[in-house]
Amino acid sequence: MEKKRIYISGPISNNPDYKKQFTRKFRELEEKYIVLTPLFINAELDWKSYMKIDLVMIDVCDVVYMMKGWKESRGAKIEELYAQYKNKEIIYEEV
Repeated sequence: MEKKRIYISGPISNNPDYKKQFTRKFRELEEKYIVLTPLFINAELDWKSYMKIDLVMIDVCDVVYMMKGWKESRGAKIEELYAQYKNKEIIYEEV
């Protein structure tokens, strides 16, 4: 059985620990899922380009995982709305 694909969404801008947090979640999920994450996108891109790539990753995923703090992130809120619009399964990390 092929693994489902999951996209990790969470706060990156103004979050000095985002690399550590996304890496931890990536490792936690990679046994069960094929994991896509914005962590590996070149940080030199502008925000709009970053978001376009993120939404394409959501398009090819089955599940979107919303990490703690996502409600404080403009990008993650957009990703959550987009995932809802695309009828993706959404998992919310417990606070």
